[in-house]
Amino acid sequence: MKILFVCSGNTCRSPMAAALYNKATASNNAKSAGTAVFGSLAPSCGAIRAMASRGIDISDHRSHQVTAEDIAWADLVLTMTGAHRDALCASFGEDKIHTLAACAGEEEDVSDPFGGSDDIYEACAAQLEKYIQKLC
Repeated sequence: MKILFVCSGNTCRSPMAAALYNKATASNNAKSAGTAVFGSLAPSCGAIRAMASRGIDISDHRSHQVTAEDIAWADLVLTMTGAHRDALCASFGEDKIHTLAACAGEEEDVSDPFGGSDDIYEACAAQLEKYIQKLC
């Protein structure tokens, strides 16, 4: 199954989620994108460190604005928040767009670690791991 993970700037949550999913499934079936991307940016330093502590290198990732082609590519689109889901559904009208939390049987949106401490990035990565383990 091809999964597109979507957050806001595509420098923290969604690239971490895609990397964690790809590691958990020993595949390369997940990609990431953002709803409000400003240029082709590297992942945040906190995201790089949080993934490195899990043996994953995301330093080559570059942020990417979600496109209709991304939505068409994916079998499932998983957003970090209900607001992301609502924005994508309004733009693309797809029934394959859901929050990651809902697909994992959870209710909490994935918190945004942007600009936070390494502890905040670690907490976000742990939340993503928990949700992704429930998907796999």
